[in-house]
Amino acid sequence: MADNRVDTTGRNNIIARTSIDAIYERNTLARSSRYDTGHSIFCFNTDGIRIQHNEAYGNTGEEGSDRGGFDADYSCVRTMIQYNYSHDNEWFCGIMKRRNRSVVIRYNISQNERTGLYFYGFNSSRDARDVHIYNNTHYVREGLNVEIFPEGRTPLNSRFENNIFYFEGRGNWGDKAEEGIATTFRGNLYYGIAPHPSDKEAIVADPRFVDPGKGGTDIDLRTMKSLEGYRLKPDSPCIDAAIEIENNGGVDFTGTEVLEENADIGALEFILSDGRRPMSPSPRATP
Repeated sequence: MADNRVDTTGRNNIIARTSIDAIYERNTLARSSRYDTGHSIFCFNTDGIRIQHNEAYGNTGEEGSDRGGFDADYSCVRTMIQYNYSHDNEWFCGIMKRRNRSVVIRYNISQNERTGLYFYGFNSSRDARDVHIYNNTHYVREGLNVEIFPEGRTPLNSRFENNIFYFEGRGNWGDKAEEGIATTFRGNLYYGIAPHPSDKEAIVADPRFVDPGKGGTDIDLRTMKSLEGYRLKPDSPCIDAAIEIENNGGVDFTGTEVLEENADIGALEFILSDGRRPMSPSPRATP
């Protein structure tokens, strides 16, 4: 399913259900769930789904639950949520704890969510396995009260690596963030929020974005050019600082090559002013 616009729905914008190796890409998902809670796009009972290059925004309401941009939902295997742009929703991405297996969430940009970043649903369940969340960029402007894990939810069986958590104001983890079950953080960058206690390789510094917070709405989903402001300046501490990840997809948010060694933290690799990737690793900046 590709190149659609789904706007102002009563509940969910899109439900991807009962499929093998389906692809949902380049869809604009706006103002979901006007009459009840729901998701911009989520998968249910799928195997090998890829949700990519989509924009989701405006999913807000009085009830924060089930009002996110993207969601790895019930009974899904080999789920890939990548290269998406989520903004101005209650939260960026949900991970349901019932019968999820092998969830990868990578190279997404989340801007100015209203309530939280990662929403773990069915909070009392413990069935989700192998959740890997890496190289995502999260930007929250000043004045928003956003928790990384909203509504007191506890993460489960998850690895967070090479992500940028950028809060212009003061960020919050959520009441149960430190009680996550078999959840670890490694090599993430934190600005405006203290590192997760498990992150022994944390970087606490300004990531030095080119021009953040200006991603816009109804963007060109083939080029993602309006999000180039999240690229890194030459003195960024994120450059060449990423934890090595095998099978990392090979390209960043806009298609720039990503090597397994000497990759950058966040969703966008550093490139030179003429658009080329540096031929050799850049020296890591001092935070």
